[in-house]
Amino acid sequence: MKDDFFKFPSTPHLALLGSIDVRGDKVLSESERNEFLRHELVVEEKVDGANLGISFDKDGAIRVQNRGNYLHFPDKGQWKKLFEWITPRQELLFDQLTDRYILFGEWCYAQHSVVYNRLTDWFLGFDIYDKLTASFFSCMRRNEIFQAIGISQVPQVAIGHFTLQELLNLFSQSHFSDNPSEGLYLRYNQGDWLIQRAKLVRPAFIQSVEQHWSKSGIKPNRLKLEC
Repeated sequence: MKDDFFKFPSTPHLALLGSIDVRGDKVLSESERNEFLRHELVVEEKVDGANLGISFDKDGAIRVQNRGNYLHFPDKGQWKKLFEWITPRQELLFDQLTDRYILFGEWCYAQHSVVYNRLTDWFLGFDIYDKLTASFFSCMRRNEIFQAIGISQVPQVAIGHFTLQELLNLFSQSHFSDNPSEGLYLRYNQGDWLIQRAKLVRPAFIQSVEQHWSKSGIKPNRLKLEC
């Protein structure tokens, strides 16, 4: 497989909630939103962590990436626990990913805008990318890989056809804390593949991001077993 860097794509907002500046993020037009909502959707909790990609190169060397860069072990700050987490899983990860797939998820060690006190793991998987077909797996196919590796996944909230108002009614407390969730992540799957995605983010979360979490230093979230 080619070892070209693949950056996780930006997810458009399904709708702009309130008079909030989303700083250049794409927002679906009304016609795009209506077309998207025609389909059966998988609705998941949008988790507030750091986007982390895990893959292997053609020589079997593990690679971890955040946004547009590869990370290097050992690391510090919010990546403090990453080497400790990934080492015992490396063989299982390679068995499932080989050099063809990239596993993406949220790395939740550091508190960002939403504080978590009962995480199932530091890493919560949400996507598998196939470099050969340049496509993402459907939720069902993705979950089979997660199960084989033993990866926790982002929580599923609902499946079905929804209006925008019905989706807004699904905003609730996070599965991992007593705080409201960041928002909702919406997926339209067809067969083995993800066709389209969008997100709904609480206005209060977007406002809180303006004061970036890293400016106040690293504060760890908590795992469920620690509570």
